[in-house]
Amino acid sequence: MQRRKTLLIVLMITVLFISLSACSKKEEATVQKKPATKKQQSTPTNTTSVLMLGRSVMGGWFSHWNAENNTYKHDGFTLYYGEIESPPDIIDSARDRIDGMNPNVKIVFFKMCFVDFAGGSREEARDNMNRNKGYVQDIYDIVVKEKGQKLIVGNALPQVKQDTTEDLVWSHLEYNQFLSDFAAQHPGQVYVFDEYGVLTDANGNLKPEYAQSAEDSHPNEAGYSAMDAPFFDLLATLNP
Repeated sequence: MQRRKTLLIVLMITVLFISLSACSKKEEATVQKKPATKKQQSTPTNTTSVLMLGRSVMGGWFSHWNAENNTYKHDGFTLYYGEIESPPDIIDSARDRIDGMNPNVKIVFFKMCFVDFAGGSREEARDNMNRNKGYVQDIYDIVVKEKGQKLIVGNALPQVKQDTTEDLVWSHLEYNQFLSDFAAQHPGQVYVFDEYGVLTDANGNLKPEYAQSAEDSHPNEAGYSAMDAPFFDLLATLNP
């Protein structure tokens, strides 16, 4: 009788051992078959801050981006809209905006509005262009010399056909050439965003498909969309 009990116990232990071994192998196979998961990329916490100085066109650009509280984040950049005054107060207001920003701003984008260019006559266009050149030098002195930041300057914004004259086109082209030369004289400090090349037709007019209307030279959604990619491409080259 005792021998039977002993055999029964041995048999039960053997069955239990076989069951546990099979279970262990099954779990091992399951682990081996589980596909490896890709490590997710973490979202960068550090961004480069850019102060965007302008007026109605700049405000429209931020609306196009659906910016919240005049702030827009894109591909490692945080853009802040700084509204400035019309000439002759444009530089004083720009300085106020720059001084009021946090010290983390690395890049300042400055642009004139389309109404800041005159083309009623060649003399008027020349005087206006010389004034605008002075504003560029002033903003360079503040941004680069005083603050040690990088400066992007948007070149001339074209106007709709009915508001474009031969002298206005001359003024735009002369100003744009001045900016190109100015940037070449200050490599690594000054850059030009060619919004004129994006928005203008062969005759120097704002392309009709980019205008709010035949009477309104503000860019529409298509116009802002056309500027997006080249602008952010330029920014990407400046990212420290």
